[in-house]
Amino acid sequence: LHPAMQGVTEYESLFAHQQEALEAAKNGQHVLVSTGTGSGKTEAFLYPILDHCLRLRDAEAPAGVTAVLMYPMNALAGDQRDRLRGMLAGSGITFGMYVGSTPYRTEDAGVVRLPEGTGRDGYEKARNRRSADIVTPWEECVSEAEIGERKPRILITNANQLELLLTRGKDLGLFTDAPLRFMVLDEAHTYSGAE
Repeated sequence: LHPAMQGVTEYESLFAHQQEALEAAKNGQHVLVSTGTGSGKTEAFLYPILDHCLRLRDAEAPAGVTAVLMYPMNALAGDQRDRLRGMLAGSGITFGMYVGSTPYRTEDAGVVRLPEGTGRDGYEKARNRRSADIVTPWEECVSEAEIGERKPRILITNANQLELLLTRGKDLGLFTDAPLRFMVLDEAHTYSGAE
């Protein structure tokens, strides 16, 4: 793994299924992880993505979506975004959540943005000091406009929004010439009763 992974990841070692998923993803294979709750499925897909994004950062590759993380519910997408805030603060890996409630303008996001270079410790301190505010690292793209302009490496969304992004002319630039390598369907759910 990229040496900077130690500063980004939350755990020092991998479980066997995470290691297998990491190796398969790095070899360009498709991966399906099906394990119990709390077994580290997120790390199984997230670590290969972060490793790749760090390598793109070091190569000074142009901005562009590298990974799409798709969730069945916005609450799950929000949980992942909140987790990435702490993990990616100071990493230089950009990310953003684009769902129906994403504000168009950054000014309307109602967040306190930390300056570029603020790391995980600075993020945690700011978050604790400003408990009434939503604190975001520089790496987070918080609005539709900012996502379109900065083209984050990691895009968090849902199936309905992804369909819009792929079919609306104003959003196609997000994927034009993008180095898209990872498409993650996290927590695939099945529904019955709909026709």
